Amino acid sequence: MSIVELDARIASNPAPLSEEELEYWIAESDIARSKEFYAPDKETAKQCVGRVSSNFVDIYLNNANPNEVPLRRKTKFCLVLNNFALHKPVRNSVFNAIKNLSGIFEDSMKKEGTMPFDSELGRMSEHVLVLLMRVCQYKLKAAQVHEFAENNTQFAVQLLLAILLKEPPYEFELRCNCISGLLGFTQPQAFFSADQAVEVHSCEGFTTKIDFTLNLMLRLQSVQVVNDVLLPQLLDSNTVPSIVHVALCNMMRCIMNIFQFCSQGATQWRQHVLLSTTLVDGAVAIYIQSQTNALQSLLELTTANSAVPNDMVQGIGLALKFCSFATFHMGRHGRCVRPLCGFIHDLLQLSIRSVVYNPQLSGLMLTVFTNLFHFLCNVDALAGDDGVVEDVSELIPELTSENLKQSIQAFLAKEVASCGAPFLDAWHNKFISVDTDALVSQECVTFQLIDSFYTALKVGSAAAAQPAVPAQNEKRLLGDMPSLAAPAQQEKKKKKKVAVEQAGAVELGQQITVKSSSVASASNASVPKEFLCALSGNTMKNPVYSPYGHTFDRETIELWIKQQGSVCPITGKPLSLDQLQPHKQLQQQIMTAVIQQSMADFNQEEAADLYDF
Repeated sequence: MSIVELDARIASNPAPLSEEELEYWIAESDIARSKEFYAPDKETAKQCVGRVSSNFVDIYLNNANPNEVPLRRKTKFCLVLNNFALHKPVRNSVFNAIKNLSGIFEDSMKKEGTMPFDSELGRMSEHVLVLLMRVCQYKLKAAQVHEFAENNTQFAVQLLLAILLKEPPYEFELRCNCISGLLGFTQPQAFFSADQAVEVHSCEGFTTKIDFTLNLMLRLQSVQVVNDVLLPQLLDSNTVPSIVHVALCNMMRCIMNIFQFCSQGATQWRQHVLLSTTLVDGAVAIYIQSQTNALQSLLELTTANSAVPNDMVQGIGLALKFCSFATFHMGRHGRCVRPLCGFIHDLLQLSIRSVVYNPQLSGLMLTVFTNLFHFLCNVDALAGDDGVVEDVSELIPELTSENLKQSIQAFLAKEVASCGAPFLDAWHNKFISVDTDALVSQECVTFQLIDSFYTALKVGSAAAAQPAVPAQNEKRLLGDMPSLAAPAQQEKKKKKKVAVEQAGAVELGQQITVKSSSVASASNASVPKEFLCALSGNTMKNPVYSPYGHTFDRETIELWIKQQGSVCPITGKPLSLDQLQPHKQLQQQIMTAVIQQSMADFNQEEAADLYDF
């Protein structure tokens, strides 16, 4: 049977479609039968779908009489329309018809939402949102989802997660649309209007919604689902498809936004991402490696200035920043990520001088390598190889601390210092001037070493004795890396330590030391000093103050006291956890400033429109 016959049935028979007929047409219009169902030609199919869809909307979905069209039957009509919308050539016909859905249908959805869940059909609101995503070519924005949910943010987030996690799953493009929607709901732009003042009470309302999203995503293991959705797409392609690039970048931004704007459970959230999911060492690691390989090929072209897409370099930079975010103060758990990151070596083998005179690309490259160095700091990659793998001999030689030191020094000398003192100064300043929303272990051995590499180059010591790159570093590492095939990832997921119950229960093994005064005086120049932790130098998330007048981020000072004992890291005087007091006013000031800064930045959800799915 075909759409032509369904169209003829409605035109020739005034009797309403029965339950049995609806069930039949739901099965017949399944996308698996599209070749048979939409015959004989596209134009005829579009016309028939348009007439049938308009009939469904006008006669059935907009019918206010539940005795004539019960809610369950309306849901079935939605299922037929959804089947139509899966067939790309006829989507516009469906879209034109559903424009005429009235308030009567909206009332039907509300009423159905109060009734017991129908496990066979699901919720009508879910089917309609799926329909809207399909007819909008999978570009439905968070603002439109918000409007659909009548400005109920929590309901909108629940709907998006329900669709994303649905089993059996919806089509890949639809799930990617859900990811972009989740990103939108974690941005201040979804809560504050451009002309609205960002005040403390409104910030609290926004963070309450972010807290809800955090807890729901924790409970549903949504981050792992996203990894499982995207990883096969990355493994099955030699390049990164644009839709996968956008979806993964959106999810990374979403995860970091949740951390940045939540009012509670921030540390628990980061622990969950690293310890309870395989996102960092799965989809993100493969993404960086694939993009690095593609970037290497493009940089080898004589027209590299025009051949390198900005979004590729931006994506690598974002992914490296995400790796830093996930591994910050995660101790041995962060260090164990290093063996799976062959891209560290491969990035350090790139020749970037071909883009030096392209201001935009040069700036993006600076961000990429700054984020790479910050990631190395957070896994303390230059402080030795103990605890990285069970047997140090199993660590790929190019990723050992000693070889990484040489690779970094060689890269900085060859690709940065050779471009002149201003260029080198800009790179050094970027490295030590940590962004407000970045998490960097500035107190670790690796940070101090990289800082010293820059300093040595600036005074000319590296020019006299430029380190040789180890012979084995001439090769690329992708083929040498441990297998990251899907079965191995699934096995690793089983072994991941669950960190969703209690953040403090995770043993991190992170050594905390006071950041050197030389670095402290130069870093975070754009951030008010009162926002910075006196111990780590990073922007505080949960500030507490001591009896001696110093303010610390709670996570950092708690780690310090656990490791060093009850002593103040600044004065050396006795200091216990119960002497630390929450600095609520400062916390509110920091959150307000962070939200204001985010509002001034571009709307991340809009970036998805640059790519045609």
